[in-house]
Amino acid sequence: MQNNREELELQKLKYEAEIKAKELEIKAKELAVKEQELAEKSKPTKKSFFSSSPVGLAILGGIITIFTDIIAKSCEHRLNYDMEKKKMHLAILQKSLETKDPEQMINYLSTTKKLNLMGDIDSNEVNNLINIVMQKQKDSLESAINTQIPKLFSDKPEEKLQAQVIISQNPALADEVAVKAERTLSKNNFKSLKSLIDSAKTVNPTRNKWIIVISSDKTIKEAQTEQNKAKELGFDTKIYKRNELFMTAVGDYETKDQCLKNLFSIKQKLNRDAFTVNKINWCRKEFEENKNEGYYECK
Repeated sequence: MQNNREELELQKLKYEAEIKAKELEIKAKELAVKEQELAEKSKPTKKSFFSSSPVGLAILGGIITIFTDIIAKSCEHRLNYDMEKKKMHLAILQKSLETKDPEQMINYLSTTKKLNLMGDIDSNEVNNLINIVMQKQKDSLESAINTQIPKLFSDKPEEKLQAQVIISQNPALADEVAVKAERTLSKNNFKSLKSLIDSAKTVNPTRNKWIIVISSDKTIKEAQTEQNKAKELGFDTKIYKRNELFMTAVGDYETKDQCLKNLFSIKQKLNRDAFTVNKINWCRKEFEENKNEGYYECK
């Protein structure tokens, strides 16, 4: 959690520095305008009504003052607008870090971007935020797994199955917890625990099949149009026929984490309503591709 706070503090410092840089840039422009005014005033001019009479000089001075005020207020308004925009951008990023789920955070950022409530944000910045939220989620899951591991030894079948399912969904994290537990367990007890964890991993063998669904169409031709759009942008896609609809999806991804790190980019480039699914849980079974139509059928 300390790392999360440090990351957030770095984000704050970064945007505060950008705001200061923008302030200096606008101050420099104001200075340039004033220098130009002085240069114009210092140029020799032919005597005219404005320069030869007190009334003319007063009128000229008033005109110069009005234009100077207009320029100064314009610069001030631009500065305030840029500062407020940066503050809004930072506030949205901070708010996104309060989400508990990375996909919820991506949906939040995608929506605020669509509404023009924040500035440009690239995939690297999104991935940094995803990593922070994932770490928070990992800390929470680790705590949950710690409470589930003793249930692997339970005599109650339902309790034991619940623990097995949670561990099977988070195999790498379960191994980390086991390594930490090794310090406090005897050799035999650790061996038994490791065996139970390895057995639990097989409860859900379909966990490593993740895809991003980008469209749902009534006809194969409509789905193929969406597929071609995605292919033109370099995405590997397939079409699945599911419940009489043709679903176009990007992937496969080995882990949900990999899937999530591509989701924001796909939402920006293809469809803001794109979402992630575990392919085998979602499709149940992937049949041979229909070579005539070019899709996989789910049943």
